[in-house]
Amino acid sequence: MPSNLSLGALGRATGANGDSTSETTLGSDCAGDTSTPVKMSEFITGGLSGVSMDDLTLANDQTTNFYLEFLDLSGTPGEPGYRFNRIGTTAGNFTYGRLQGIYGGHWAHHFEPVSDLDWTVQINADGSIPFIQSAIYCRVSYKFYDHGYNNGTTNYNTALQQAFWRSTYG
Repeated sequence: MPSNLSLGALGRATGANGDSTSETTLGSDCAGDTSTPVKMSEFITGGLSGVSMDDLTLANDQTTNFYLEFLDLSGTPGEPGYRFNRIGTTAGNFTYGRLQGIYGGHWAHHFEPVSDLDWTVQINADGSIPFIQSAIYCRVSYKFYDHGYNNGTTNYNTALQQAFWRSTYG
């Protein structure tokens, strides 16, 4: 779990402020809720544990969802992770990229992350696979960095990868 929690860093991580030094209120700015008590610990996570995809074989012109999975998120008010979705749905806390794939000695990267806004991203298989191949092994990279609020957690600010297949079959 993170230590030395900063209200300024939380303001930036939740999108309330563009920096970590602006005046920030916990309830209205970070939680968007002043009707119930809010704790800073409700925004923390144990870290990034991995990823899942709707479909690990992506056909031509198909899209699939790519979900980052986090440790220690709670559905109970007052518990650690209860309000992490405010960080998870804020632009700029996650980066995605494509890494070249290889199959049959040919390199290709025929897929594209559609957006990199939050902990769920859509991947689009853009066009046909070249070199008369039936499939290409691809990798997508991803990283969680919320501007310092959850630093010290598992896989924080660490580039990770997920492999999947691009196929010519539907």
